[in-house]
Amino acid sequence: MLGLSTNMTDSNSWGDAQETIGIGFEVRRVGGIMEKDGTETLDLQFVPIHPEPKMFVLQAQETLHRILTENELSDRPWLREHGE
Repeated sequence: MLGLSTNMTDSNSWGDAQETIGIGFEVRRVGGIMEKDGTETLDLQFVPIHPEPKMFVLQAQETLHRILTENELSDRPWLREHGE
């Protein structure tokens, strides 16, 4: 695991209390086909990390930023170059 961040929110846009948890993992694709289901997953792709991409969800943005800048593994080439 490369990063973990949490964010307690009094209420979301529906008025419900929530806690968002973001987790970053080091992974390696070993085979298979990545498929989006059209319901839970609307888009599926690898994203280069330089420049740091703008994420739709603030929690995901904060987790990605921490992984890239504050993690002891952040000097590894795969984190610096195209997500490899």
